[in-house]
Amino acid sequence: MGIYCVARFLSPVEQGYYYTFSSILGLNIFFELGLGFVIMQFASHEKAGLEWTEEGDLMGNERNLKRLGSLLRFAVRWYGIAATISLIGISLGGCWFFRTSHHDGAGVQWMIPWLFVCLASSISFFLAPIYGILEGCGKIAEMNGLFAKQAILSSIVFWIALFGGLKLFAVPLLAMIPLVVAGPIIFSKYFKALLTLWRVSAGGEETISWKQEILPLQWKISLSWASGYFIFQLAAPVLFRTQGAVVAGQYGMSLKMIESIQSLSQAWMATKAATFGTLIAKKEFVNLKRLFRKTLFSSVGANILFSSGFLGLIVGLHLMKFPIAARFLPTSLLTLMCLNAFLNCVIFSIACLLRAEKREPLFGLSIAAAILNTVAVMTLGIHFGPIGIIVPLLAVNFFLALPVLFYFWKDFWRRSVQIPQN
Repeated sequence: MGIYCVARFLSPVEQGYYYTFSSILGLNIFFELGLGFVIMQFASHEKAGLEWTEEGDLMGNERNLKRLGSLLRFAVRWYGIAATISLIGISLGGCWFFRTSHHDGAGVQWMIPWLFVCLASSISFFLAPIYGILEGCGKIAEMNGLFAKQAILSSIVFWIALFGGLKLFAVPLLAMIPLVVAGPIIFSKYFKALLTLWRVSAGGEETISWKQEILPLQWKISLSWASGYFIFQLAAPVLFRTQGAVVAGQYGMSLKMIESIQSLSQAWMATKAATFGTLIAKKEFVNLKRLFRKTLFSSVGANILFSSGFLGLIVGLHLMKFPIAARFLPTSLLTLMCLNAFLNCVIFSIACLLRAEKREPLFGLSIAAAILNTVAVMTLGIHFGPIGIIVPLLAVNFFLALPVLFYFWKDFWRRSVQIPQN
């Protein structure tokens, strides 16, 4: 429905601005530096010694509680600084980018929406460490339920704003929903536990050391995730600048659908990430293997089902000559993108398991994939458009990422057999 509204109420040029907004905001990952995922993994390991009480508080091993509290305080400080820097850097950088891209954007009111969406996104940054702590402490279902409500309300507000003729001014309203929905719900429901963690004092070994514990994992995660920007988000701004807003809009809308398919199919695996960490901490590898296999089949099966449905829908729209079909890339390119989404589903699943060890074995792979994709985007993408971006990405995943991940996957299970089971 959201994609239909974008196609119905935004012009092809405005559609290009809309999706390029999203890609440039993805630069936030360079300020967050992968800390959100690291927080969840460290919290999941400390959760092994803690339990939730009926009053909504956390109780248990004193050392685990103090370490978790030190993690929360560190994360809030980190995100506060990162939000301020990202607001200044991304908002000003985006203004320069759009101002110097004159090709087909005349008459598009983009500056005020852009500045407001940057402000809303930066403020939402403060919720990220809370999400990580709560998910790591086992509140995955609750967080996913909250995200679902947030997504539904965001969509409704966005549709109403577009229907009301707000054009790109609807984008800041979309970005504000986490502040007015997730924030109040989280702090009302988990205030007691968060206050307990914030107040608990810790020192020495009872404090999680950023330099000795978090940094060795975070710097690898951050570079891996930053590499993801060059793999998935760089293309839209490059196409916007070299091919025009219309082509960037077609690519952006197609990528949005593919990302939705990936997000839905990977939800089965993402919700188990903290559980994997807890099972590894408890050395329950038999249960871990059983859970991973079951979740992998569910995730991959969902990916195939959603991709098939999407391609069938696009073919039907073309046959019935609906104008919205022209807002997407050609069906042949969409098929390649769906195939790549399948590979990403498998890659994400294995990576999710491996990272639950509080390690980042995929660091070198992520850097290599990012370099290859960046070269493809800046050369083939500039000259050949979307096909010069999609085909190289598919080749990198199939011939490089998948074989390397299977090697690490087999090594993980080989090592787990040698560890005494609980």
